[in-house]
Amino acid sequence: MLKANTGMPRVLKTIGVLGPAILMVGVVVPAIAYVGKAGQAYSPLNHFISELGEVGVSSLAWIFNGSLVISGVLMAVFLAGMGWHLGTRLGKAAALTGVVAGLGASAVGLIPMNDLQPHLRAAFTFFDCGLVSVGLFTIAVLRDRQGCLPRWLVIPGIATGLAFAIFLAWPWLAGAPDLRMLDPASGVQRASVWGIAILEWAVLVTVVGFIACAAATLQPPQAKSRS
Repeated sequence: MLKANTGMPRVLKTIGVLGPAILMVGVVVPAIAYVGKAGQAYSPLNHFISELGEVGVSSLAWIFNGSLVISGVLMAVFLAGMGWHLGTRLGKAAALTGVVAGLGASAVGLIPMNDLQPHLRAAFTFFDCGLVSVGLFTIAVLRDRQGCLPRWLVIPGIATGLAFAIFLAWPWLAGAPDLRMLDPASGVQRASVWGIAILEWAVLVTVVGFIACAAATLQPPQAKSRS
């Protein structure tokens, strides 16, 4: 019998748990301390996630931005490793787009929303490539014959893919968001419940859940017999 390589899954488990943990700390702590331009508290019902990293507004922007840079790199490494672990062409394609998505997330931390247009380009690199990567990984899991990942991981994969897809489709369905709501001086009142902001949070929660589930369930490839 050939001994299965268990080292890679153990390393990926650590990276897959550490990345989401760093991100959630980097989101929750600045959100608690947040005081907006109009003196308002932070709410996921009507604030975009990136507002936590707005320099000069969010008092702990450096924590959010730093956590995003680190967790984005860890996400890229995790997804690259997961694709290698699956060992299929589909898995490697998913890994490639996952790496770009992870680096896009890091770029969001490096370019806060104070510089809005480059920030949005980085953000949509994450959203677009994230959708493709999760979709490819979900299909790869369905076709996995080595048992590297359990079939039930398809469920969080589908949930994450739907969150990405609905978020990206929302401007086409409900119209482009009026970004003047971000500035109280514009006179355009921020909605108390803002659909696009809620959907962005749905993407974050499902992505974190997908990666955490994948990390928790990684198994070594089944040992194969010498013929």
